[in-house]
Amino acid sequence: MASRPLEFTAFFANIPYTTTAGYLRKVFSKVGEVEHVELYTDARGGSIGAGVVTFSAAETAVRAVAEMDGTEVDGRAMAVKVNEREGRGKGTGKGSPDAKVFFNGVPYTTSEGFLRAKFEKLGEVVDFDFWRRLDGSSQGMGTCCYATPEEAAGAIETLSGQLVDGRNILVQMDDKPEATETDGVDGE
Repeated sequence: MASRPLEFTAFFANIPYTTTAGYLRKVFSKVGEVEHVELYTDARGGSIGAGVVTFSAAETAVRAVAEMDGTEVDGRAMAVKVNEREGRGKGTGKGSPDAKVFFNGVPYTTSEGFLRAKFEKLGEVVDFDFWRRLDGSSQGMGTCCYATPEEAAGAIETLSGQLVDGRNILVQMDDKPEATETDGVDGE
């Protein structure tokens, strides 16, 4: 399969870990021709409940975001958003530093897709970087850059101290340098 521009793709999250790429292909085919479904996986190869779907036409990706966001998949409301990144990994550094928040205290078992969906409910996410160790395991922290400083301030007000998977998370303005792949946090 030839690589497609981002406009042909959509990001999805909040699906059960047991949902297969084949099933998602069937779900997304309701809006148009699906070329590929990529399920993001953890270091052990298990699904993290998020990924990217590639369509044969950019219009179909737009339609998927408009029509499929909130669709129930295996008992959960799937989030479908515009895909703004080329694959997984470290953040692209997009956005204004005045609109970037740092989060910490996230349980190591919390999936990137689940957490990203919480931040996306509060504004337009330009970049989301969920920090991982070299083995792929969560560091329980990261950064989120919004389109505007006001959205970042709203995320801090709403999410800081909120209970996520049994722990209160911290969300504050990011005034720290980027983490490196070797940074880590011992224990939880």
